[in-house]
Amino acid sequence: MQSDEVWHFYEGAALDLWMASPDWEQVSRHRLGPLDGEQRPAWTVPAGCWQAARSTGPYSLVGCTVGPRFDFLDFALAAEQPDAAAALGTRHPELTGLL
Repeated sequence: MQSDEVWHFYEGAALDLWMASPDWEQVSRHRLGPLDGEQRPAWTVPAGCWQAARSTGPYSLVGCTVGPRFDFLDFALAAEQPDAAAALGTRHPELTGLL
């Protein structure tokens, strides 16, 4: 993705949002939900980072604001780039189920 993405939590169960640096060396997990402890209602994923999200319950209602703009030409799923997904899964096996 060539733009920053700001994820916003609205309602439901908290959402786990994983981010991987463009070189796949650093992976972090952030929990979106009502402000409480380590949960935050919003999180920014910088341009160029891989990301994955999973609800911690039956549903999570979230939104995403992209800037400067969203373009499908800049968007890729890990499944569409098997070499990248395999490399990320090798370095971070805990993400295998999300790729």
